[in-house]
Amino acid sequence: MLNYQLGILYQAQNQFRKAIAQYWKSRSLDEDSDLYSLALASILFHCKQAREAIQVLQTFLERHPKSLPGIRFLCRIYIQEGQFDQALASARKGLMLDPSDSYGHYLLGVSHKGLMQFEDAKDALEQAVALAPSLAEAHLELGLLYSADHKTFGRAVENLKTAVSSGLVRPDVRKNLGFVLLKLGEHEKAVEQLELALQGSPDYVEPHFLLADAYRKLGMKEKAAAALERFRFLRKTARERLAVQNRGPRLYAQGMDLMSKQAAPEKAYAAFLESVEASPHMDLGYYRLAQIDTRRGNSQRAADWIRQAIQVYPLDARYHFVLAGLLEQTDAAGSLDAVKTAIGLNPTNADYHNLLGNLFFKQDDFQGAVQSYRRAIEIDPDDPIPHLNLATTLPRIGAVQEAEREREIYFRLTGGRNPE
Repeated sequence: MLNYQLGILYQAQNQFRKAIAQYWKSRSLDEDSDLYSLALASILFHCKQAREAIQVLQTFLERHPKSLPGIRFLCRIYIQEGQFDQALASARKGLMLDPSDSYGHYLLGVSHKGLMQFEDAKDALEQAVALAPSLAEAHLELGLLYSADHKTFGRAVENLKTAVSSGLVRPDVRKNLGFVLLKLGEHEKAVEQLELALQGSPDYVEPHFLLADAYRKLGMKEKAAAALERFRFLRKTARERLAVQNRGPRLYAQGMDLMSKQAAPEKAYAAFLESVEASPHMDLGYYRLAQIDTRRGNSQRAADWIRQAIQVYPLDARYHFVLAGLLEQTDAAGSLDAVKTAIGLNPTNADYHNLLGNLFFKQDDFQGAVQSYRRAIEIDPDDPIPHLNLATTLPRIGAVQEAEREREIYFRLTGGRNPE
């Protein structure tokens, strides 16, 4: 519990790296606790590590397949990541456990919607609001679905109004309500909602266009002209900003394409270099530059690139692991610190523990090396390298027979045979 409480404290202070490490520790001490697993998955997802969050939840659900909170959260992540087939499967599992769960029907509806199964989505969402009439998110989704057909505009208004009255007063909700009211010819009510949308977000582009239409139909020509002018200005500005924002990712994608085609590495390197110049906060660009420089044997330059990736996004365990490998021969202390940071962020990667074992071995800390190699084997027992490393280290602490057993495992995994 202490690690969990420390994690909460660090998270409240936005010290996410420390919080993640504490949540991992709390979970490792009690893998059956849904509190610890959900807290860890939540912060990982918040920190853009959806894949790791999914793995945490999947591991937890293997042990506790009837955990409704775990199933719900996994479904939500799948939806956010656009993995709607998996989301649908999770939503169905949840409803098998509790058919009367209104939020479960909401998740089912959103999953169907993501798969463009609109009638099924409506059915599920209608069931959600029947069970929980004030479930604002379900009313919003129904409003959006019904607003796609002029025959159901009235139902769309009803659902969107309920979403607002239930506390969902975001600008996009009011914009959608204004849109449907405008289509129904209720121009004054549409203006009211669109103006409310702009109160909280004056640079929101779409409401200005809709307002121009509503004002024009109300005979308010000057207001209509002003709204249309504002819409055109904001749209132009948004396009220009988007073009700048997309330049870096576009160049990054070009670099990845060149790498996949095994083109000259100089071309891929140039594309990645341009990508980080265009988008200095795109950590993946620095990571790819580090990869290419590592292959070229330019470890110092690669270390500089990966440090920049870490500076932009310090919560990716992979970056710290790469840095640890690059520093292994030249900066033992720096390498040790980097791999420990990687393990703190993700202690379930066998390679990280194996590298830590290598570093301990070089420092003649054979007990530490043995512990790290054993942890790597526990995570991935089919990887032969930690078995060989453990076999090499165990004699240093007098465990000769165990060393021989590990060596035999290594030969079995590699398809070789012990020459003795």
